[in-house]
Amino acid sequence: MNLRLVLIIVAIIGIPVVVYIALQFGQIPTYTFDQAMKYSEVQEEIEQAKKVEVKAQVLISEQYPFKQPESMFTFFAKDSEGKILPINYTGKDALPQLQHLQSIVVFGHTHGGGTPYFHATQVIIK
Repeated sequence: MNLRLVLIIVAIIGIPVVVYIALQFGQIPTYTFDQAMKYSEVQEEIEQAKKVEVKAQVLISEQYPFKQPESMFTFFAKDSEGKILPINYTGKDALPQLQHLQSIVVFGHTHGGGTPYFHATQVIIK
């Protein structure tokens, strides 16, 4: 068989497979906080937590304070189902100026346990 024909057949079959895999596994899923908690519980403990996206609103008040310690910012957010979780932001970029009830998108993963929280590595203002 001609080498050129073999390469063409491999390209015709291989390129769509690569594109399909990239589309399936390259997108970050959008969840609520509860869905993100369930998603992280399904993963094995030895696996690195997979990043998810949650659309939420910032809560800053006496009841939900904004804390700025040395290594991590902590604030609260409420998702579309009304679930409120603390957000621990450890991203490398500066945290944008946040205001009460501002719409944001947080990227990261959840941690369960006694006090569940969302570990965000990126925060975007909508």
